[in-house]
Amino acid sequence: MLGVIHERFGESNNLDTYFRMARGQAPDGKPYRACEMTKWFDSNYHYLVPELAPQQQFSLSNTKLFDETRELQALGYQPKPVLLGPLTWLWLAKTTSDFDKLDLLDRLLPIYGQILRRLAEQGVEWVQIDEPILVLELPSAWKNAFETVYHRLQSAPIKILLATYFSELGEHTSFACKLPVAGLHIDLVRAPEQLTGVLDNIANHKVLSLGLIDGRNIWRSDLQAALYTINTVKQRFQG
Repeated sequence: MLGVIHERFGESNNLDTYFRMARGQAPDGKPYRACEMTKWFDSNYHYLVPELAPQQQFSLSNTKLFDETRELQALGYQPKPVLLGPLTWLWLAKTTSDFDKLDLLDRLLPIYGQILRRLAEQGVEWVQIDEPILVLELPSAWKNAFETVYHRLQSAPIKILLATYFSELGEHTSFACKLPVAGLHIDLVRAPEQLTGVLDNIANHKVLSLGLIDGRNIWRSDLQAALYTINTVKQRFQG
């Protein structure tokens, strides 16, 4: 969606290109070296690793997200699109030479801005932006970049739910709660102990989304415990 297709795959952006990037070959055209595939954090899911060059350019390269949003709206639903955040996306990408990936932010953020504005024009109220690297130990430059990024993205007329998961915010708790977004999602399955710290720092006017259902196993959830947590948070915001 961001137009990051390595030059070895050519300039096309179609289904055959997707297959060549993922598997190295497609029904049409010659084979190429596929993109690296690696685990998505500590899960058993995998993702294709973007390859970035110092002069990397970005573009809004397809309309799939907007088309599917329109289809859902036509069926009477109000979708909440989910995007991988720009900083997590950059963090997980690899470079073709030695340079600072943060140097690409000024080129990347306008594309995210385009996406958010276009969704807003389609009548979307909320968009979820996933930034799971907020649960990692980050160099100061990356931590500082969060404030820059979300101050710029807040100019779009749409509500942002910043989502974190896989662990606790830890030392980033106060910082994350103060980012200029409309809401924050936290993982209370993997890190239930972080709730107190988040409640101590988040403003009452923000939405707090609670990750209470474990989607990574077959076991039933303790709904009474989940309801108790929900009521605790509700009382905090009402009080």
